[in-house]
Amino acid sequence: MANTASYFDRLASEAECIAIDAARDAGALIRQAWDKSKVLSTKSGPADLVTDTDKAAERLIFGRIKGYFPTHRFVGEEGTSEAGDLDNSALAGYRHPVVVPRTGPDKGTPTWYVDPVDGTTNFVHGYPMSCVSIGLVVDDSTPLMGVVYNPITDELFTATRGKGARLNGRPMYVAGTQVSHPDPPLPTGLEALKSALVGTEVGASRVPEVVQATNSRLAAIMPHVRGIRAVGSCALQMCYVAAGRLDAFFEIGFGGPWDCAAGWCIVTEAGGVTVDPSGAAFSIGGRRVLCAANTHIAEALAGVLSAVPCAPSEPGYTPPE
Repeated sequence: MANTASYFDRLASEAECIAIDAARDAGALIRQAWDKSKVLSTKSGPADLVTDTDKAAERLIFGRIKGYFPTHRFVGEEGTSEAGDLDNSALAGYRHPVVVPRTGPDKGTPTWYVDPVDGTTNFVHGYPMSCVSIGLVVDDSTPLMGVVYNPITDELFTATRGKGARLNGRPMYVAGTQVSHPDPPLPTGLEALKSALVGTEVGASRVPEVVQATNSRLAAIMPHVRGIRAVGSCALQMCYVAAGRLDAFFEIGFGGPWDCAAGWCIVTEAGGVTVDPSGAAFSIGGRRVLCAANTHIAEALAGVLSAVPCAPSEPGYTPPE
């Protein structure tokens, strides 16, 4: 067991080095395109956008990573890896000074989940809340590493298993971690939400039943919290929980695990908790997430959300495999 733990710790550290470099270079592509006209197409609907920058950034990221971890599994929002369209030129001339390409077998199933531009609608409109999100998870059950980079604000959120979370290299903690010495007892029940700033997203679906369910959830939590925010990026809002800027964040029906994999690791290492919005165990493939600064906030928020039925087309809870 100790050997397995040390193996994954080493893998996480090596992966973080590559992911940070890839995120910064993908972020440079986003910055270069920020004030230029975008070539747009839509996916599931008119509010679900993709640009040429999304595709180019994903090719760059997977091209880099696969050169060092060729036996790993790769899942990206734009489907580049699944289509086999990895940009090998993204690795040309690139050699990380610390990490050596792996050739031996891996333990478990290491999977890279990548959203090259989380917050594409923000990117299209010039709203400065877009990021590169890169997460590494083993067996879809253990987050090893997370990197989220907003190239417009130049904020880099990082975490590796067992080594804490950082913002631009400085240690980062969830809200309430260092209030006083000794820390006062945390409020429970709905009292835990009284002073909470909660993030969420309205999503890309404009199906009337989904819109109604979304509005019903907002109406249910609003009387109990200090405020509600939506910035247009699941990954960034999870990082804001980790940084203490938000007390909790939830979303039902986002795109896929690429939106939350990196944030899962970052929240965990910052001292927070990640669960399903029902309060059950978190499943990375469920397209449902609730993260919070502590279990009291998570339980209280999950209790309020559970009283609101999901729309038929929204994802229901599925236990992790």
